[in-house]
Amino acid sequence: MLPTGRDARPLIAPNMQGKSAGGRCRSTVLSSGARHFSEERSATGLAIFRIAFSLVLLGEISQLIYYRRFLAEELPADGALAVLLFWWAATACMAVGWRTRLAVVVNYLFSALTFGRFHLWEYHIDHIYVAVGFLLLAVPVERALSIDRWLHVQKTNQVGLAVPAPTVARIHYDALIFVGIALVYFDSVFHKLNANIWLSGLAVWRPASLPHATWLDLNWLLDHHALMTSMCYGTLAFEFALIFLMWFDRLRPWLFVVGVGLHAGIFFVFPIPWFSLAMMALYLLLIPDRWWQFIDRGTQPQCSRDDLPDRLTARRGLEFAGDRRAVAVAALAAICLACQSLQMLRAPAVHAAARAMSCDALIAPLVEVARRQRPWMRALCGATPHTVFLDHHFDDNDTVYTIVDVSNACHEWLPMLDPSGHSRLGWSGRQWAFWSFRACGPGENRPRLINGVRVATHWWRSQDAVRREHSEFVLLKRTYDPCSGWSSGYSTRQLARQWQLAGHILWRDGICEVSFIDDHESIPASATANSLL
Repeated sequence: MLPTGRDARPLIAPNMQGKSAGGRCRSTVLSSGARHFSEERSATGLAIFRIAFSLVLLGEISQLIYYRRFLAEELPADGALAVLLFWWAATACMAVGWRTRLAVVVNYLFSALTFGRFHLWEYHIDHIYVAVGFLLLAVPVERALSIDRWLHVQKTNQVGLAVPAPTVARIHYDALIFVGIALVYFDSVFHKLNANIWLSGLAVWRPASLPHATWLDLNWLLDHHALMTSMCYGTLAFEFALIFLMWFDRLRPWLFVVGVGLHAGIFFVFPIPWFSLAMMALYLLLIPDRWWQFIDRGTQPQCSRDDLPDRLTARRGLEFAGDRRAVAVAALAAICLACQSLQMLRAPAVHAAARAMSCDALIAPLVEVARRQRPWMRALCGATPHTVFLDHHFDDNDTVYTIVDVSNACHEWLPMLDPSGHSRLGWSGRQWAFWSFRACGPGENRPRLINGVRVATHWWRSQDAVRREHSEFVLLKRTYDPCSGWSSGYSTRQLARQWQLAGHILWRDGICEVSFIDDHESIPASATANSLL
């Protein structure tokens, strides 16, 4: 039986009728679940989440606008600016809570058509953007701290009535936490259980030891083997347990602290800031309801619903007992659960368990259905295999490239990496994922690298008319030491590795020519661009 809050009041009256002992038992279980999910909760927490999540989306969309020519293969430049600006405006409306219902529909449609369909430019938070946007179609995030709420209050006050503090059914909180965090974690664990990088305790240490995968030199932290191993296994245990622990109110403050701490660490270490911030926005939903009620007491007029006439409480509006949207969000969450459960069957750990139980033949047809139907499931509700930081991201990926513009005397490093080899803020998120895993590696793949070089330099040229007239670049290469296990000082040794001249890039009459050289010229990693070339 799911736990219930001590002071919670149900928004939906449960049906306690049953015709038989079995019927009464089933009715009792169902009504217990109904009471749990219909508990009255402050709407302020949802509003704070709405604002935080919308601000993250605004940052992500702003980055799409800036790099729209870079994303031209999947986001055509013609008309892209107008479309993205419209999406940005709709998301801003969602943030302030004006015409919120229309804004969330627009945001979901654009999320599904971009984040849900990206291939070259996809990275992991895209699936969560789509899933959360799908649920927001039913979640009443506008009931507090919104212009819509303010207009509703003003209209009600015109007839001399006060409006009580806004409330929602608990299911709106639980559905977002379950789909946006817990289900994602749970699926990812079944992939990590088959990954040596996680089973050996290297999943934190190894990525953070590669300069191009981090912002900062963290060798002072990485050299603590026990700490790195504990963080790896602790993350794995937390991601597995969250889906079971999130239902207990007394544990939620601790889950909030651990989850925010986990993603704050990711924010400061890895170049995926929007991922970290979006997840921290979702973790706000785990803050205890009494905290939001404390805010309500200081900001909302105190008024009982019994003080309002029937004509105001019975009509559909921002507040109504029974909350029909609770049924809608339950249906949307069930769709997400069904689709993600089907995708979960594709995880290697699930295959191994099925073989051990001699039932792999039973799930094989479902695995094939999941594989074939993944595109629309991903676009509809973000359902996909959550393969994050696994062996294939780092095995045979010990070479990194960057580009320097030598078209004029002021040589400029393109924003992939700084001269030390660390990532830059401007090249974070999907740009970093594209360059690090789809252009540069893993594995030596010249056609893939040439395509990445072409896309990056084309975008760089489009920023300045002078660059378009005369564009010449050099390709620099740095090779890291092979990694077979934890090693003290590994990160420091990689930072000391030499940059090597790997090729030349020339744009002529709209055609990109890339030539590679075999006789590499060693260059100190600490050199400036001018001394470098």
